[in-house]
Parts: sequence; structure tokens; C-alpha cells
Amino acid sequence: MENTTYIALSRQMVLRREMDIIAHNLANAETPAFKGDDMLFVEYLSRPERRNPPMSFVQDFAVIRNTTEGPMATTGNDLDFALHGAGYFVVDTPEGERYTRVGRFQLDADGRLVTAQGHPVLDTAGAPIFIPFDEGEVDEIAVARDGTVSVDGVPLARIAVVRFENEQAMERLAGGLYGTDQPPLPAFDTEIVQGMVEESNVQPILELTRMIAVTRNYQATQNLVDTEHERQRRGISTIVSANA
Repeated sequence: MENTTYIALSRQMVLRREMDIIAHNLANAETPAFKGDDMLFVEYLSRPERRNPPMSFVQDFAVIRNTTEGPMATTGNDLDFALHGAGYFVVDTPEGERYTRVGRFQLDADGRLVTAQGHPVLDTAGAPIFIPFDEGEVDEIAVARDGTVSVDGVPLARIAVVRFENEQAMERLAGGLYGTDQPPLPAFDTEIVQGMVEESNVQPILELTRMIAVTRNYQATQNLVDTEHERQRRGISTIVSANA
């Protein structure tokens, strides 16, 4: 029977998928506010016939995003912001509103607060945030923990920060953006920290350890496949010799 080979191959398939996820995590270990992924495995039982025992296959059920907060790094830049707590900045894109935790903002030629890709950051009223400046000089910008933006002590707007009921359902897009059909909810407990950015929550040492474990498991499974193949070859050879 080839059941052993099929089960082993199912294990190798998910191990290869897990290796791809680990490699993707490592590639983004220095990406601001990146959230690492992990795999959720389940047992898949197959019952070909009533008289045969069930076969237990390995199946990768889903990819789970690690939504824990990454460490904060001090930059000293007045237009860098980190979110402490669950939540996302709201930005306006040609495809509609999108969400991000990457708080490396800047000012465009019109004085709007924008992302590195030029998407305007929105306030609690859903409007772009304008920072007045004169002859290329920007006055002192202060952002309170609740997101209130002030220039020289004069409040101008409040940066919108929202959360979602199911973060796992949010689609990861390019440029550190997320999209979702879920209605945004207010993130009252989330604070904005000025002069800092959130780093990736990927821990390279742990990912490298996982990579070594996956490699060894794949090799062990391959040895099982080779052993089973040799057993079948010897069995067929014995039968052929007996009937010769």
C-alpha cells in the first residue's frame, strides 16, 4: 500500500509552505510595523472504504498573522509616529480608505501629512491633515497621545486611529497598507507616540530556529519516503522471484 507515502508527502507539502512563510518573515524583519505570519495545521482524516482504517493527513488550514505590537524605535523625527495598542492609521488612496501602522509620515508640497507613498493621512472627520508652513520652514509640530496635532501650541486636527473586530480578516497590501470590508471601530485605548516608529515584530533568531526545525523535519520525512520506497521495491522483487 502507498498510504505511508501519501501521508509523508502531505507532511512535506505543508513543511515547504511553512518554509516559504519563514523566509517571508525573515525578509521583512527590518520592515517597519511588519507583522509576522505563522501556519495553523489540522488533521485531515480520509476514509476510502468502511473496511479500511482512516488515514490521517497533514493539512495547512490557514495562515495566522501575529498581531502583537512590535518594539518601538526612537527616531527624533516630529513626523514619525508609533501606535501603542491595537489600532491603525487611516489613509486615503485611489482605491479608497486603507489602514496602516507604519507611521513614517512627511509633508507634501501642499502641506498635507502623507505616507511615504504620498497617501494623505486622515483625521477623525475623514479629511486630510494640513500643516501650515512658511517659505519651506515648518514650525514646531506636537502630537498628543490622543492624536491631537498642534503647531506652536495651536490645535489643528486629530489623527484618526481605528481598530477592527477581526484583524485576521484584514488583507495585507503593498506599502504596509491593509484593506478590509469591516466597519472601523474607535480605538480609544490606543495612544500615539511622537518621534518613534514601530518595528517589525519578527524575531530573526526564533525564525532561524524554526527554519532549522522545518529543514530537519523535511529531511526526516524524506528518509521515511525513501525507506518505504525501498521496502516496496524489495517486496515486489521477492514476489517476482517466488513466481519465477
